Amino acid sequence: MVQITRAIVIHTFPYSDTSLILKGYSEKFGYCSFLLKGFKRNRKQKVILHPLALVEISTSGQHHSTLKLARSIDLQNPFSQLLMDPVKSGMAMFIAEWLGFTINEDKEGDPEFFNWLISAIDSLNHSDSIANFHIWFLLKLGSFLGFAPQGNKTLLKPYFDLREGYFTDQGSSNEILNEQESLLLNKVLNLSLEEIVLIKINKIDRATLLRLIHRYFQLHLEKEFTLKSLDVLAQLYD
Repeated sequence: MVQITRAIVIHTFPYSDTSLILKGYSEKFGYCSFLLKGFKRNRKQKVILHPLALVEISTSGQHHSTLKLARSIDLQNPFSQLLMDPVKSGMAMFIAEWLGFTINEDKEGDPEFFNWLISAIDSLNHSDSIANFHIWFLLKLGSFLGFAPQGNKTLLKPYFDLREGYFTDQGSSNEILNEQESLLLNKVLNLSLEEIVLIKINKIDRATLLRLIHRYFQLHLEKEFTLKSLDVLAQLYD
């Protein structure tokens, strides 16, 4: 049975001398893998498979199969800046790698999540100021995964508990942020993309925020993961 679905490219890797595996988040099947036979020889089609590209895939096989055979693949939205702008390309690489570690393989797609991803990627493609984009994206991603940070810092509750996901009056655990870190996190919580791009965050504080969010995800996903693209991100964004 032939089915057609849109998908956001997360990662590709060689399968044989001529073929590729594409891992992506698809509208119909959620996060899954597609076998692309002969694509290693087709340079034109390989170009469209950059991180966070939106493609349409015609696939055959069982709906719930782990690996789906792609009969054809076409670019749906030319997010040209993600391919041509080295800064945005680095950001896209980072976000795609993070998604690959944090979203689970599904049997069905989540339309709300899929449409949000497209909207977010489109914003990255068109925005002029993107230095804080990944901070906003990761916090919103936490909401879809069911563990968004809650509340705000107050005088009575000045510390953020990474494990529990909210502010507290206790600052003794090694999974509770100190007051300065809690203040920094509180600064960006619950902001829209339009609001967060207006905030001035220096390189050191941005790196600190990313480290804290990384640890937060590890605790709530109950798994460790290391991102190769972190070094790329550190070099690109001041």
